[in-house]
Amino acid sequence: MRTCMLLWLAVWLSTAASVSQAAPMTAPTRLAFTIQEYEKLSPFDGIRWPGPRAEVKIGDAWYGWKSVAGIDSVELVQFCEKTWPDKGIKRIEEDLVEALDLKGIKLERTVDLELIDLATGEVILMEDVVMTRAQRDAIRDASHRKAYRFVVESGTPMDSTKRIERSHRLVMKAEFAVLARWPNLNGPELSAEQIRQDLGQLEWLIQERFAYRDLLQIDYRGALDAVRVSIPERPTVPAFAAQIQKVLALFGDGHSRVRSRWVLRGYAPFLTHWIGGKLLAFRADRSGLLDEAFPVLEGIDGLPLEKWLEASDRVICDSSPQFAKERIARGLRDIVYLRTELGLPAKRRIKLMLRSLNSKEHKQLIVPVVEQKPIFGSWPEMESQILKEEIGYLRIPSMSSKREFLADLDRRMREFRTTDGLVIDLRGNGGGSRDALRTLLPYFLADGEAAVVNLARYRLEQGQDPHFENGYMENRGLYPAAWGGWSQAQRQAIERIRGSFQGDWNPVEEEFSDWHYFVIEQSTNPKAYPYTKPVVLLMNESCFSATDIFLGAFAGRPGVTLIGRPSGGGSGRSLGYTLDHSGVEIRLSSMASFRPTGARYDGLGIEVDQWVPASVGEFLGTDDVTLEKAIQTIRKSK
Repeated sequence: MRTCMLLWLAVWLSTAASVSQAAPMTAPTRLAFTIQEYEKLSPFDGIRWPGPRAEVKIGDAWYGWKSVAGIDSVELVQFCEKTWPDKGIKRIEEDLVEALDLKGIKLERTVDLELIDLATGEVILMEDVVMTRAQRDAIRDASHRKAYRFVVESGTPMDSTKRIERSHRLVMKAEFAVLARWPNLNGPELSAEQIRQDLGQLEWLIQERFAYRDLLQIDYRGALDAVRVSIPERPTVPAFAAQIQKVLALFGDGHSRVRSRWVLRGYAPFLTHWIGGKLLAFRADRSGLLDEAFPVLEGIDGLPLEKWLEASDRVICDSSPQFAKERIARGLRDIVYLRTELGLPAKRRIKLMLRSLNSKEHKQLIVPVVEQKPIFGSWPEMESQILKEEIGYLRIPSMSSKREFLADLDRRMREFRTTDGLVIDLRGNGGGSRDALRTLLPYFLADGEAAVVNLARYRLEQGQDPHFENGYMENRGLYPAAWGGWSQAQRQAIERIRGSFQGDWNPVEEEFSDWHYFVIEQSTNPKAYPYTKPVVLLMNESCFSATDIFLGAFAGRPGVTLIGRPSGGGSGRSLGYTLDHSGVEIRLSSMASFRPTGARYDGLGIEVDQWVPASVGEFLGTDDVTLEKAIQTIRKSK
């Protein structure tokens, strides 16, 4: 698959195509979309865990941590371990504001602390201690401490780490040569033995927990041995995390990855996007091309673009070609990290090689390395409304589970009841909750109809019953056929598909649960009415995860057309694990997920009915060829 990816890169770079210059259309009202998040703050300059009660650093002094905002610190540990299994300590260190909010404590930017003098045992009250983002980030970056687990009931340490013990290759396989090249990243240092133990733990997790372990038949033992045999003299946590990311990228699963921060700060100050087989550079705020006369990026710092794409490809998942292509290009923003991969020196400026669209003229452009990473954000920035010719436009930039978001979907559908057609715009929607699908699909189901929209099998842990009646994936709306909560219509829909379903990949039988089903019927949303006019869904390669499920549920339904470009392809339900010595947090998919057609979601994505190429105007928001195509499709269907 990695070789296939490089061939794709060669094809993209050699393809000659003109940039779409569609006529501008009347721009609908635009609205920026934002999501409220908890502030990432901490009152501590450091934190360590000699036991269930942490010790914290204030200034240059260490103290025992008795309480925060009136809550005993051990009680808070126990609460966080229950709320975030296996990640409670990490959440306290990195998400203290959120943890306290869930306990009913609303903070501004100060907090009261009770501390214990480590020499005398005296309790010290510190009031209105200022919390900052810099302190929180410093604690996160120092997370090389032993990732202790605590038994919630007793509050005592528990060492239950499992590792694979076996003989290892002393000579790595040639196909894993890239895994032997460790990037030169500064950070907390680890011993070679600590890395070997963490690799043994990672191997056990891949072998015993990872749903897509065998999907691409990756020799993961050989890959891990390549990392093991090449441990440098002074390995660091960020460098080790980068090597783990390269291993996980081999499996073709977009949800399985390293979550700990390992990419160096320092970014290219522009965005990139593939247009007509060429990679174009855009200003970070999408106000225009980086250089109007020379828009095509062909090299950086004296190296051709192919070399930079290959370096970015090392840490990008071998998922669907369209998903990987887009993510590899986006990875070019991480210029400081990629320089370490390519063995280039650190510099404060970037030398870009640009060319004209006709490839006849070339230009060098010097730009600075910036501290703030440019983001692609939610795009297009448009609000739901009724467009010309009485066509409803429903913009869904993310799959939120918030009540107000779901209520707004119902409100919009009431507004669209008398429209002559409906456009649901999912472009750039990277996923989230399945609640939007539960809310909207009933509007497009016949009276009494139940639709199976997802089938999946859960990767069992040791001792779990594969036939457990209630199943293991309630948070995805997935239940076994034996579940007692099905309606008659849902049960009939399951029975119809059970006899004929055949997945395009067969997981190891004894390692997975019985099939689970995600079934939606019209009564799933009591507010739904039958919407019978033409429906168009807009999509692209950035649609992923829960958005893939949404698209798959609508694909092939009567009166529904999918327009744009194929989605990313992902539905793995990843779970988090922390490696003991390095503190590196990883995520591994826990289910094998399929469409009712038998096709996997992961690594494939959802195909379109009408393909629309990417254009400069659509990326900048000056025109929208895809939306115009949708309007034309609905107009022709009247």
